[in-house]
Amino acid sequence: MKNENKEMTINDLGTTVENLATKVDTLATTVDNLATKVDTLATTVDNLAMMTARGFERTATKEDLNNLREEMNDRFDIIENIKFRGHENRIERLEDKMLQTQVFLKTKFA
Repeated sequence: MKNENKEMTINDLGTTVENLATKVDTLATTVDNLATKVDTLATTVDNLAMMTARGFERTATKEDLNNLREEMNDRFDIIENIKFRGHENRIERLEDKMLQTQVFLKTKFA
């Protein structure tokens, strides 16, 4: 009977070792799957970083914006001067016509 108990114990240990081996294989497969997912995620993050960097390659810098602002201010100044000069000329012509009208009226009614 003692031998039988020992055999059962050896058989039980063998079964337990086989079960453990199956569980270890399952865990190894799970770890492999996780490693693949991590690699895929790392690739995705790298691709996102490259796309983001490419997007910023075409983004204006502060210096670019300041240069554009200065250029726009110069252009607005030119437009403003042209408009102002035009109005100034019109005002001068109106003043001349008023003066002529005053002179005409003084000579007519004096």
